[in-house]
Amino acid sequence: MTLADLADLLGIACPEGLRAITPVGFSIDSRTVHPGDLFFAIHGKRFDAHAFVPEVLARGACAAVIHRPLPELGPAEAARCLLVPDTLRAMQELARALLHRWGRPIVGITGSMGKTTAKDLTALTLAPYGRIYASVGNLNNEYGLPLAVFQMLSDGRRMADYDVAVLEMGMNEKGEIARLCEIAPRMSVLSSMSPRFTSRTFPTGWKALPQPRRKSSTG
Repeated sequence: MTLADLADLLGIACPEGLRAITPVGFSIDSRTVHPGDLFFAIHGKRFDAHAFVPEVLARGACAAVIHRPLPELGPAEAARCLLVPDTLRAMQELARALLHRWGRPIVGITGSMGKTTAKDLTALTLAPYGRIYASVGNLNNEYGLPLAVFQMLSDGRRMADYDVAVLEMGMNEKGEIARLCEIAPRMSVLSSMSPRFTSRTFPTGWKALPQPRRKSSTG
């Protein structure tokens, strides 16, 4: 998928010189960016990654997504930037749009503990029924979930190579699970839940959720 395709999904302009480029991968960390990666300059709580855009471009990133002009860039570097209103929201919206366009089943795994193990076991259980993508490691928050989706089309992979995606979703603050479900809205699996988790995720109580049907068997 080219930068022109990604820009179209975000509804933004793509510089002519970038339109035919296909990113090798996606990154938000200037320390680990690889040649050919698309870099999202996230303004986080501790650092504003816009300060590292000249560095990542010099190291071979194919382009950078920014949400403010960078006068320190020369014309050639500025032409390798995609301007959006908010880089974090753009990353999340791009992940949402990619999954919507893909249109295949998604299983979201969340809970107080055991999410990564549940994700891996779910992927193994589903493997006989199709080509399964499972997010790597614990990419599960508002930054990690979009990166997990982007891995489906990194390093030569295509989203069409997969029939089902199993994605982990974690929570650091109230409302985060709701935001993650907006990115990847499909079926969900809840692992063990502490009172702190349920109070943040389900303010009216988890018992208000639809209860699963129970079947028992003997023999």
